[in-house]
Amino acid sequence: MYINFNLLKRSGLNASEFLLLQGIKQKEYELFSKATKTLKKLEEEGWLKTIGKKTSVDYRLDKKAKTFLRDVEIADISGESKYLAQSLISLYEDKGIKITNKKKIVELCSWFISEIEIEIDVIISVVADYLNTTETKYTSKLDNLLWKGDSVWANNWNLSQSKLYGMLK
Repeated sequence: MYINFNLLKRSGLNASEFLLLQGIKQKEYELFSKATKTLKKLEEEGWLKTIGKKTSVDYRLDKKAKTFLRDVEIADISGESKYLAQSLISLYEDKGIKITNKKKIVELCSWFISEIEIEIDVIISVVADYLNTTETKYTSKLDNLLWKGDSVWANNWNLSQSKLYGMLK
């Protein structure tokens, strides 16, 4: 798991609070059974919500925490990832394929670069070859080339679900 420590610092959470949120996300309830003060603090700050009766309180992640835990796994956007995203977008647009969510492409490129150790020029070359050898109507959308989840609700990026990663192996 990649952790964007810059985002973690900006969130105001300390390491144990972050671990507690991750434990709740993964339903590891025994991790936080004795952390009642911290749980109350996180609830007051909008990270958690309680479900249940007065005798048995059950904590769930609030939308703020779910978004944070997704985003904390994404690397900060670097000049390198912006360059890759812009290059790939240009390749697609030169083929007449419209890119609808450029921000998502930049985020996916940032994640992709943080997960693999391949030269950016090699990635661009592989995508260019793919576009030149595939009929436009059968071409994957750029975001789906970088990552496509198992369902429309999937949001955990994984290299095994990346068509581009498969092409680079």
